[in-house]
Amino acid sequence: IDFLRRKKKQQDLFADEVDNAPDLAEEEISDKIILEIELTQLQQVLENIPTSDRMVLLMKYQDRMSIKEIAEILDKTESAVKMKIKRAKAKAQKTREEIFPEQLV
Repeated sequence: IDFLRRKKKQQDLFADEVDNAPDLAEEEISDKIILEIELTQLQQVLENIPTSDRMVLLMKYQDRMSIKEIAEILDKTESAVKMKIKRAKAKAQKTREEIFPEQLV
């Protein structure tokens, strides 16, 4: 019974992330923003975001891992990984705006 309760509770935790998964249009815009950051800016941004966010972004963009591969490594669902990447990109963008406000168009 405890096993079933934990399993149901775990599914409930990710249900919200699955319902609010990013669509492809949002994904493309965020990728463009991340890919346009200059190397020196990118290094500073990555140093100033949480380690877990940095790790998932590096797996996705530096190591060119698929969502499925990242999900297996992190032992999470693909939907949870997509949401984590979306949030990490948002944090990276916000951090960039805070560190380099004068360089934004």
